[in-house]
Amino acid sequence: MAILIKEGLADTLYQAATLGGRCYICSGLSKNICYDGWTDPTEMGIVAPTDAATDEGTDIAGSLIVGGKYKCKYEYYNINKGQPSGMSPASAEITCQSLGGIRVNIPANTSVDSQVTHIRAYLTSDGGNIYRYDDSKAYTGSAITFDFTAAENQRVTLMGELSDDETYNVDVHLLFPVVPYIIAHKGRLFGFGTKIFSKGTASVTNGSATVTIADTTLPTGIKNLYFHIYGDSRKYIIQSRTDGTHFELTETYGGTTGTGKTYYIYGENSIVYYTYIDTLGSSYPESCPATYWIEINKDDDDEGSGLGIVHDQIVVFKIRSVGILSGSSPSDFAFTLISTKVGCISAYTIDKNSAGHCLFLSEKGLCITDGVSVINLTESTIGNIFTGEGSPPWKVNKSRLPYAVGKYDPMTNRYRLWVSSKDATTNDKYLEYDFNKIGDITIGWTDGDGIVGHACGIIEIDGVQKLAFGCDGGKNADKGFVYYYDEDATNDGAGTTSTKTGTVTSATDNTLTDSLATFTDDILGCNVKILSGTGIGQIRRIYTRESATQFTVESNWTTNPDTTSVYAIGFIDAFRLSKHFDFGALGSKSVRMIKTVFKKAAYNCDFKLYQDYSTTPKIEKDINLNKDKGFYEFRLGLNRAKHYQIKVGKCNVDTPIEIKEHEFTYVAEGKPQDFQ
Repeated sequence: MAILIKEGLADTLYQAATLGGRCYICSGLSKNICYDGWTDPTEMGIVAPTDAATDEGTDIAGSLIVGGKYKCKYEYYNINKGQPSGMSPASAEITCQSLGGIRVNIPANTSVDSQVTHIRAYLTSDGGNIYRYDDSKAYTGSAITFDFTAAENQRVTLMGELSDDETYNVDVHLLFPVVPYIIAHKGRLFGFGTKIFSKGTASVTNGSATVTIADTTLPTGIKNLYFHIYGDSRKYIIQSRTDGTHFELTETYGGTTGTGKTYYIYGENSIVYYTYIDTLGSSYPESCPATYWIEINKDDDDEGSGLGIVHDQIVVFKIRSVGILSGSSPSDFAFTLISTKVGCISAYTIDKNSAGHCLFLSEKGLCITDGVSVINLTESTIGNIFTGEGSPPWKVNKSRLPYAVGKYDPMTNRYRLWVSSKDATTNDKYLEYDFNKIGDITIGWTDGDGIVGHACGIIEIDGVQKLAFGCDGGKNADKGFVYYYDEDATNDGAGTTSTKTGTVTSATDNTLTDSLATFTDDILGCNVKILSGTGIGQIRRIYTRESATQFTVESNWTTNPDTTSVYAIGFIDAFRLSKHFDFGALGSKSVRMIKTVFKKAAYNCDFKLYQDYSTTPKIEKDINLNKDKGFYEFRLGLNRAKHYQIKVGKCNVDTPIEIKEHEFTYVAEGKPQDFQ
């Protein structure tokens, strides 16, 4: 069963971290969210009061010093999770009257955060400047009064913390900045990076602090972010968001009045923020003191791209660099750069394996770091999928690498990665790195088509951790799907209960019917491919199941399949690509025959032979794996190729192929004998 937690998250990438039994969610533009799993989500932190308390002037009984001079402050408070807001402004000086008590008015706030349950009031000593806690009182946004009656020596708890010179209170419960990347570590939340918002156009007026945005809706978390008009020489700070199309700057706009202007809203890009832990060790994951930040190579012209963990240290990623943030408290936090040659391109691929090493996707492939050095796991194997060099079976869409997602599966010791192929607009390609070993050699990479994956994570089902992944609804937003990996199920993503391959009975522009099929909901969200016959090669995503014999695809067929068409649901384009065999090194020799030995099976497979690094096959055959003799021979005429490469595979479902060996027979010029 799916439970709706929060609406309105479409078209936004979110990250989450858990700490103290709560989940903290951020995007870099919308306000940060806190969710405890039970009540409705709230905004992270509580906005501080903007109005000071005032003296009511009533003489009430109490134990204060008669004639004493006092000031007070208050803060909003959520009693259920122990979260205070920042401090209110200080009241004017109040003189205690003859009965020894002070009554103040706590002003109304009709827009107070709904999570506020109380106010907590603080008072100075006579003539002093240090505020100490008196008591709390229920508050729902309407004006109330509060009475200070306790003797000065009964107030001992500071408001916030005391400054280093012990002359004033430091506000430690400021809001955690809006950031796109967040992680929990050693009782704190750490946040990093920024996102740029630049939709629609801006209208500005010289001398006015009001900005109007057209043709879009402003995100909710823009307060304190920068606002910059393209071509201007300076940037401004946003004071407040009025509504979906207006906001106020902290100062008036000094540029040229105009409409339809290109603009940018963004935050600090090279600062790691962290949350507050008090002197008793209590964690406040929603509070971020003004000085709790660390600068990360601010002038390197690089972009913050994520946070990870390696061996009890934080890994700080930029697109072109990797560094380590070590230490346990503000007094000993330190940053060390470990690589300026490679960085992280997608924060949604960062994870830690069982050895404690941090995995992440760079522009050149999947990398791993132990906190000292960085290794590219794809470079010597499937690196050309990312670089485009040579003749890769497919290439990634580099513009969509920031949207790639990946997760380490602790149950199988494998890392699973989803990326977009060239020209794709979804993460339509799945890659898997297997850390298990045969002997002393890591198994390494496999790849193939699969279900689209836009997000992934570890969930617990019946006490067992499983890797789950989800995709959006494609054509309609309400048709999203969440799947999980089960090692006992098939690896094509189409489940075990549905028909997965067959011959088309009929089709329309967006349907496929197989009268012999028994389709189930397992196929929803899967890709279907026409393997042969009319419409061969077409791939479509299954949108709805109309009946046990018919389904609808998300976009219309280019060529409608017919009764000659064979389809496969959850197909895998599986193949084995050999190395390049170099016969040029053996002198003037010519390959005359290739023999492929296979394990018999009741279906066919594809055989392709490439020469001299060409991407066009010299030979392309369909091998019947059910042949009695268990091998197939290909005879070549005269040829002058020096390099040969063999690709054997099949695009289908549940059809394993076992090739035992390839044998080459060649002849040397001027000699009658063959050499094998």
